[in-house]
Amino acid sequence: MVQQDPQSKREVLLSEKAALPGDVVLWKATAINGGPTPLHDLDVTVPIPSSTRYVEGSAAPLTLGKTRILPRFSFDGGRNFGFAPLKKRVVTTEGGRRLEKEVEVRPDEYTHVRWSIPTLDARSKAEVTLRTRVR
Repeated sequence: MVQQDPQSKREVLLSEKAALPGDVVLWKATAINGGPTPLHDLDVTVPIPSSTRYVEGSAAPLTLGKTRILPRFSFDGGRNFGFAPLKKRVVTTEGGRRLEKEVEVRPDEYTHVRWSIPTLDARSKAEVTLRTRVR
């Protein structure tokens, strides 16, 4: 978990403990290629636990050499991914009429975050991070 130090105003990584509602949890995932050849078309996907909500803007782009990889998000359990902001179709009733319209998906509705790595060099690694807030 992470917390802001009241004196320095910097984020401090706390030791593992039971997370309480409102706490921010830092998630790290590392892809490691220990082999002698590059890996291609590698997806690093981090599911967002249902007991938490994604913290908007916390999934940073991944930089590997000169390649910058933006995170993509899912709100449907990891079936489909797209760049933020995501859109979805909803059905509403206005004036007794059934209407379908497109709305923006709120970041707290995200269920997964994915970084698609085109090439991970031999004997290298890539680390991604994101934050969630406990419900």
